[in-house]
Amino acid sequence: MDLLNAMLLMGIIIGIVSGFFLAWWFARKGPPPEPFFLRFLRVENRSARLDTRQMLHELHRKVEDISFQVKRVDLELQELRLEGARKQEQVPETLEGLERCREVFRLSEKGLSPDNIAQDLKMARGEVDLVLSLDKKPSWVIGSKYGFK
Repeated sequence: MDLLNAMLLMGIIIGIVSGFFLAWWFARKGPPPEPFFLRFLRVENRSARLDTRQMLHELHRKVEDISFQVKRVDLELQELRLEGARKQEQVPETLEGLERCREVFRLSEKGLSPDNIAQDLKMARGEVDLVLSLDKKPSWVIGSKYGFK
């Protein structure tokens, strides 16, 4: 029994000393962050990234809408210039090229491939590709090719 009491006393002393050591170590290290706070930060970071993605998507969609409207207005302006030139009975050769470009765009919007467009309009495939690539350029670049300012 004496040995059992001695071992019990020794266990209590070791437990107290290790408890003080652990308390000192945690006090020196600082308190651990609360799980709620960590979860809150993770949720906020995720929502901020999601908001950024949504804003970028919406911005991209608006840019596409505006570019579509600009293309439509450009075509209307070019048609008005063509009508004005026809009224004056002075249709330069460049406007005939403009009519061909407009026809290429129209056939492309119908879903025809560049090969079919070239065959229908009796144009080279490279010329059709060039005209379709002009669709992605601002109007002042296209207009300068045809002498418009």
